[in-house]
Amino acid sequence: MTGFRKRQETVLKRKSAIEARVGENSARLERAEAELKNVQRNSPLPQLLDAELRCRHLEVELRDSRRHVRHLKKLCRHQQRAAKANEQ
Repeated sequence: MTGFRKRQETVLKRKSAIEARVGENSARLERAEAELKNVQRNSPLPQLLDAELRCRHLEVELRDSRRHVRHLKKLCRHQQRAAKANEQ
C-alpha cells in the first residue's frame, strides 16, 4: 500500500505541475491572440502568422491526443490485469 500511496502522491504532484503549465500556456496564448487581433485592427494580419497560429493549435491538440491515447492504453492494461486477477 505504501508504494501505491507514493505513486499516487507523485501522480498528484505531476498533475498539479501540468495544470499550472496548462494555465500558463493558456494565458500566453490568450495574450498572443489579443496582440494578433490588435495588430489586425491596425494593419492587415499576414496570412503567415494566421497559418502559424493554426499550426500551433493543431500541434498542441495532437500532442494532447497522443498523451490521452497513451493514458487510455495504460488504463486498459491495468483493467485487464485486474480482471485476470479477479478471475483467478
